[in-house]
Amino acid sequence: MNLVNTNTMSVQDTNALKGLALILMLIHHLFYKQNGLFDDIHIWGDHYLFNEFGIFAKICVSIFVFLSGYGLMVQTDQKDSIGSLTVFYFHRFKKLFMNYWFIWIIFVPISYLCFGLTFQNAYQSDVCWHLITDVLGVHSLIFNDVYCYNPTWWFYSCIIVLYLLFPIMYKSIKNDPLPIILLTLIVSFLPIPFIDVIRFYIVAFALGMWLATQKSLQMKSKWIFLILALLYAVGRNTNSYPIMIDCLLTLIVVQLYRSIKWPDLLIRVMAFIGRHSMNIFLFHTFIFHFWYKDFIYISRIPIIILFTLLSICLIISILLEWLKKYTIYRI
Repeated sequence: MNLVNTNTMSVQDTNALKGLALILMLIHHLFYKQNGLFDDIHIWGDHYLFNEFGIFAKICVSIFVFLSGYGLMVQTDQKDSIGSLTVFYFHRFKKLFMNYWFIWIIFVPISYLCFGLTFQNAYQSDVCWHLITDVLGVHSLIFNDVYCYNPTWWFYSCIIVLYLLFPIMYKSIKNDPLPIILLTLIVSFLPIPFIDVIRFYIVAFALGMWLATQKSLQMKSKWIFLILALLYAVGRNTNSYPIMIDCLLTLIVVQLYRSIKWPDLLIRVMAFIGRHSMNIFLFHTFIFHFWYKDFIYISRIPIIILFTLLSICLIISILLEWLKKYTIYRI
């Protein structure tokens, strides 16, 4: 059941929001660029409906980061402390990397051997160093001007850094959240290449952590959150700092979700999709971009394109979860 009267969201709630973020991610990657492979609806000037929505859908990254901060904070609070940093990092990074490497050993060899995506094609130069950092998930942290083997894997560098910062941020937010949130806002505007990978998303991470501490936060009218969401959404694509808007808009979207009693069936469906979000995030680019682009876009109808990709990815993810039971889940 969707929790609308208490502050703490259930696992089903967070999975449902991950499902929303996953669908937005697919929309973003499919339609953010007018590649000539889908039919669009002209709005005015150079603006087209699905293309604009695809650009807007980049908010998915902030939602994923926000939920990561929220989830870590809730889980840590349930234990009353972080405990040993060694144990904390081992537990978090083991889960993070086991999923990552599992996808690596399946999808990279297939792409290399069957679809001609060589490491030289992916990295252009210094293949050895690029490959090592890519396998370790820190490629975008070190080589921020060169894509990973799979471009969407840049997110791993972001989440690794945020996980490393979490223990420090946890203590600060528990004592007084305002200084650390202000600090993350300042960091977002610092022209330092090394922090590019977390620049704006550290704000969403901190806001997710902060929301998890607000035990007495009262839910307001859903209409307030709806109006705020629409106002932010309208100005998002033309703003100079759209990702900063994404961080604030994410908080509003989460509160809007929590202020509405959604049908249980819808929540269950979205939560089911959300449970597969990590797998699909890791491999979906192979499916729609490297392997079967022509097939995914064959209908040219955006809704069908999205449904086709989502359906294929869910089937593959279900098979992967079955395979994991006999591999990494036994480790």
